[in-house]
Amino acid sequence: MANQDKQRNTLVGKFHRNWDTYIIPIRPVKSLLKSSLALFKPPSKNDLDKDAPQEAAAEDEQRAPVKVTHAVTIPVSVDPPHEPSTKLEMEVDLSSSLNIRSRLAAVQPASSQKLITDPAEWSEACRVAVDTAVRIVSSLQLNESEAQMYIDQAFNLTILERNKLWESAKRSQNPERKISCKVVGAQGLSFKDPNIKPDLQCQLSLLPRRYYERVTVGTRPMEEWQREKLVTEVLKTTVKQATLEPQWGEQFEFTTLDPNEELVMVELWDMSTETRTDPRAGTGKMKGLMTASAIKKGPELIGRGSCPVSSLSSSGETKTLPLYSSTKKQQGSLILHLVVKGKAEEKTQPSDKLNQHHLLLRALVAHESHVAAQKSGEEGCKTCWNALLSPVAEVLVHRHAVYSGIDELQRAAVQLSVMFDYHLTFALELSAIVSLLDQIGKHQALLPRKMKPGTEPEWVVQLFKQLEAILTDIIEVLYNHVILLDAQTGSGIEEVKANLLMLKKLYAFESFVSKLPADRKLYRNVVANAVEAAVDQWFKFLTMKMLTPFSSSMSNRTSTLKAVCNLVQHCLDELKRVQGTVVPLFQIMEVDYLTHFLVPLDKPLQDLVTSHLQFALHDDDIVNNHELFGLAFELYLTLQEISIVAKETTGRVLQVLLYKVWFKHLVTSWLKMALNKCKERIASAVKEDQVVNVADKITYSSSLVDTLTFLNQMVAFWRDLDWPNPEESYGFVITLIKHITDAALYYVDLINSRLPSQQHMDEREDYSVTVQLCVMLNNMQHTQDKLLSTQAKRSGAAQQGEQQQNLFDELQLDKIFEWLQKEKGIGLQAQKVVTDIMTSAADDICNRIYGITERLSQRFVPAIARIVAKIMEADQKAITEDLLQPLDTYLNTNLQTLSSNLLFSVFKVLLKHIWVATIGVLGDTVSRVPKTTSSKYLIQRLCDSLKLLRVFFHAGGEGLSDKDLEPKQYKTILGELEVKRLNSDDLIVKCCADMVEQQTKAASQPEHKLGTLSLSVCYLTQKGVVEVTVGRAFNLPGTGKKGTLDPLVEVSLLPVLYFPESCRKSYKTHAQKQTANPTFGQEFFLPSKGENMGKEGAILVLTIFDHDLIRENTFVGICVIPCKDIPQLLDEAPSVLDRTAPQRKNLTLPLFQLTDSRCFRELNLRNQVDYDHESTDFVKLLNKRYQTPTGPGVLSRLYTATKDAMYI
Repeated sequence: MANQDKQRNTLVGKFHRNWDTYIIPIRPVKSLLKSSLALFKPPSKNDLDKDAPQEAAAEDEQRAPVKVTHAVTIPVSVDPPHEPSTKLEMEVDLSSSLNIRSRLAAVQPASSQKLITDPAEWSEACRVAVDTAVRIVSSLQLNESEAQMYIDQAFNLTILERNKLWESAKRSQNPERKISCKVVGAQGLSFKDPNIKPDLQCQLSLLPRRYYERVTVGTRPMEEWQREKLVTEVLKTTVKQATLEPQWGEQFEFTTLDPNEELVMVELWDMSTETRTDPRAGTGKMKGLMTASAIKKGPELIGRGSCPVSSLSSSGETKTLPLYSSTKKQQGSLILHLVVKGKAEEKTQPSDKLNQHHLLLRALVAHESHVAAQKSGEEGCKTCWNALLSPVAEVLVHRHAVYSGIDELQRAAVQLSVMFDYHLTFALELSAIVSLLDQIGKHQALLPRKMKPGTEPEWVVQLFKQLEAILTDIIEVLYNHVILLDAQTGSGIEEVKANLLMLKKLYAFESFVSKLPADRKLYRNVVANAVEAAVDQWFKFLTMKMLTPFSSSMSNRTSTLKAVCNLVQHCLDELKRVQGTVVPLFQIMEVDYLTHFLVPLDKPLQDLVTSHLQFALHDDDIVNNHELFGLAFELYLTLQEISIVAKETTGRVLQVLLYKVWFKHLVTSWLKMALNKCKERIASAVKEDQVVNVADKITYSSSLVDTLTFLNQMVAFWRDLDWPNPEESYGFVITLIKHITDAALYYVDLINSRLPSQQHMDEREDYSVTVQLCVMLNNMQHTQDKLLSTQAKRSGAAQQGEQQQNLFDELQLDKIFEWLQKEKGIGLQAQKVVTDIMTSAADDICNRIYGITERLSQRFVPAIARIVAKIMEADQKAITEDLLQPLDTYLNTNLQTLSSNLLFSVFKVLLKHIWVATIGVLGDTVSRVPKTTSSKYLIQRLCDSLKLLRVFFHAGGEGLSDKDLEPKQYKTILGELEVKRLNSDDLIVKCCADMVEQQTKAASQPEHKLGTLSLSVCYLTQKGVVEVTVGRAFNLPGTGKKGTLDPLVEVSLLPVLYFPESCRKSYKTHAQKQTANPTFGQEFFLPSKGENMGKEGAILVLTIFDHDLIRENTFVGICVIPCKDIPQLLDEAPSVLDRTAPQRKNLTLPLFQLTDSRCFRELNLRNQVDYDHESTDFVKLLNKRYQTPTGPGVLSRLYTATKDAMYI
């Protein structure tokens, strides 16, 4: 016993040294949370990135202060000598599980005295082993010398001692036994051909059990068995002719040496040998007459059966043995009467046989484990014994069970008892226990049925006690599994896995489960309760060792909150670890391990976090304590990860899922602190700003890289926050976006305020074209692009250029807007508010860029004006392209620096300003061109110059877009130039065409304020006149003080160039008195030439006046019809029935007043300077026809008022 205690102490000490190295990391590196946590870190001199944008995030991570990783060492309660540890130690009381821990140690060499201490039991085990070996050797299943050598080694016997026991065992063996076998008959036989009856013979022999599978394959006769010396003799009955119910009644006798290993084998043969005709040969009259179908039949096996000799009795027994063919199909049965002569009755009780088997197994286990331990020591590795017996030992145990009549269940029960006792003392691989429990479960049907309490066999009682002890041991392991699961080695994992398998095998034994108490009926409940108890105990130990008492000092608050962060991080690390290693183990038991891991942590974790947060952050004097708020946010993120795992793995409503409510009052402070921190870093970045070169040779500065990094950190903070309440989230989002835009505008204002101090302006306070100025503009543009939302970009608020993901997209606010729209109906409004905030800030930045580029573009105006003046002074025959070459060279030279250093979007804005300035210079030049016919070439030169400059600024699609190249000012000047290039006749035609366009526009209006006029019109080709029938007018507006009018209609054809005949005469209707809906009903015939009717600009004009006898008529309205739309008819009107012939055109046209037009203005200006007689005559004609009471005609009055419009 002293040696055993010493050995146990050695094992425990080894176990303690192994588990003393169980290190639990408290705070590993949190790579996923660096960007948002960086906002709350203290500032550093190395906060700026001077290299490239892609290195900004990595640089920010490097600025974070290095935090010491703590560790926890968990030793067992035993205190063997070991070196002092500087780590935080947690002494866990595991004295109740020391037996389990000791089994993790390597097996030590054991001797038989360790397992069998009683000499009498030792002698009995030796006798049983020798007796079993003798019986095995006698049946030729084991070599005698091999068996004797093994027994000598196992029981430490001398040759004389072994020989004495061997001879005694031989003498105690039973003498030869005779088996009397009477073959009675056969029954239930069938044959393929019912018309033919076989000649039957029965053959018998004694076959060793080990040859059974070998001889039952195929249809070989017993004579071949005898030739191969598988059987000693073959006995045969007489042949019964042509019968399916043979009766023999013949007696035979065998001699058996080993009844336990031999079988009585019987075979039934069809001995027919005559030639017969195949009944399937031939058809009809030829059936049976075809000799080619005759077959010769030999002996054929019908079936064979067997009976173990050990099952026979000395009193005799009649057995009916089923016969099976070679295809395993039953072919009837054979009736035998069997008697064993000379068989002595067994005097040993079943309980004594089990005891002998138990002793034998214990002795062999002691020897086998001792040999295994010695072998592992020689090989330099010490492992637990795998409980595998050598082949000789396995044969001894198996044959003793067979000889003693021990069934499979009893044998497994004995092995379980021996192996588990060994396991409690020494180390044993638990897979052996699992295998034994599996065997017990498979053979549980062999358990005696309908046993009353107190009447169970002793071995059954012992089996149940053994199983209950195993169950208790398994539960003890599960209660301490958190400590057992060592991440450094796989030993603990395998230990827990084996115990779970053992538990599952235990609960497969229904009879055992039925005797368990109610709380242990279901193994899932057992496992769940054990897991929850283990986790609860583990968390209590962590809390006790890792947290310090409360103290009101600021330093103690920080250290306390840091300890809480470490503890919660420890829980998260453990949760992640068990996901990969422990959860698959418990899936064997169909148990959701993570659920039962989180349940005991839920309420304690809530109490711990809320109480410490309230303690650490309850005063107002800590608002600017970045470290405390940073720790609180880190704690928030850790709890967030825990809640994610809890939400995905468990269906229960846990308190940890509501963790965000604990931090609700801190979100606003986090946002404010993030803004202040961001502004501090932006100011530091701008102060130490440097120009850096990146892709495409576009220059930026390091302050932009750092500023975008800081803004991204604020975005990352929001994504990491992941606030669950959409309504509350919207308020936080508004605050966050305002902070982001404030930070962006703060950066733009800082770099903008530094422009004068950095000598980017000259003595006239105009901007100088420098690389530094380009860098500042690029920084502003990038900041603007970062703020612009996707909606704003699509609407055109963003300039085309380098695209990057903006803050609106990165914030991922779609779910919030969808919820607000669905629940509150304000999702679109909320989205507009957010977009407006960001767009407004982006517009402010854009205005700053716009102002700088506009002032920069003014530097180009004087040079452009000088070059254009030289162009206008050049000779009339000079080529415009050559004249523009100096301007092209000047722009290329001065824009090269800007184009190579500015972003395309910024350069485009500047280019647009220069283009507008160029258009302004050309417009001023147009106003100074003399209004004479000799100046036409100057107008043409200006027109060509404008078009060529447009091509220059378009740059083949790489410059300004068509939309940017054609602003309103460009279209106005180009239109004026195009008009000035035309002669007066073309202008008059164009004026008439403009009147048609105004008529079309008036017809498209929903309301006609001046009324409408109906008429019928056609052109009579033979007479060469336009026939106009003026019908009725409707809803004419009243004039004068009375509001009534006396309307009349004047009809004319324009222009005079096309219709000189009709313009010589005035065509008017009679005036209708006091009516707004007059009926005229008058026809007019206006002479005209047919070839002029289809020309562009040829129109029929109908004008309504208010007739006044005293003063001149008052103009009311006008309507116009293109002459090309008037149908042409013969002199006679076509039949109404002829629908294919042209008909008169009946129209109802709205009246309108003439509006301003570029052609009208030009004609009036030419009339004023006596440009030519065509323009003068046309304007005079219009004034004569359309006079107003106030003096000049309608067109003259209208265009005189606007004559100076284009020259201002």
